[in-house]
Amino acid sequence: YVAPRVHPMYNGYRVESPCCSRNIDKEGGIIDIAQIEYLPALGMWRLYHKNHGMNQWEAYAALNSLMEALEILRCDPMRVFWP
Repeated sequence: YVAPRVHPMYNGYRVESPCCSRNIDKEGGIIDIAQIEYLPALGMWRLYHKNHGMNQWEAYAALNSLMEALEILRCDPMRVFWP
């Protein structure tokens, strides 16, 4: 397993991790996994995944709590976040 890193941002967090599957980075380098943004006007969290082919963040879900976002990241059976 790998140990992801969480970086604080102005309005949330960015998660990155070594690419253990080597599907995105053949060398197993650090890749973006998720971005979690707090939307104070809505009182919600927005979870983004990285479209590595387009090199851009894409909105995945709007959630009521940070814990919901973390649970989606932890499980990820479709490998949206952990390619």
